[in-house]
Amino acid sequence: MIYRALVFGSVLVTAGCMGDSVGDIDYSVEGTASLHIAPDGSAVRSTPHGAQTVVLASSTMTDLRSKITAAEFPALKPVYTCDGEFCTELSAGKFVATVQLDGASYVTAADRRILLGYEDGAPPSLVVAIGAIDAIMNNSDWH
Repeated sequence: MIYRALVFGSVLVTAGCMGDSVGDIDYSVEGTASLHIAPDGSAVRSTPHGAQTVVLASSTMTDLRSKITAAEFPALKPVYTCDGEFCTELSAGKFVATVQLDGASYVTAADRRILLGYEDGAPPSLVVAIGAIDAIMNNSDWH
């Protein structure tokens, strides 16, 4: 299987094809926070205010693995960047994700406007996968 790396402005994600074993997931939003999710669902979110932990429900992990697999990261273009008229002013907040698949790491990054759907370019399945990771970082019961 051939793997490719993707860069979304500042988002790093790693993923693969159907049937791949999803391992560690690392995610960051430029200048604000980072997230590490282990295969067992234990997660650590780091912010300028410190680190917080949570154990994700198995249903959340199953859903996340499914979305990462569906994004077919190895088949994606290496970079998704915003090149529209408003990109310079409005693309702050870049995302980076790294995912382990069958022991190999895959990286993806994207500009915020691409992931929010303001600019065309990223496949919908990739936007969904990044959205699921971002939702965990922002909506889980951190302590």
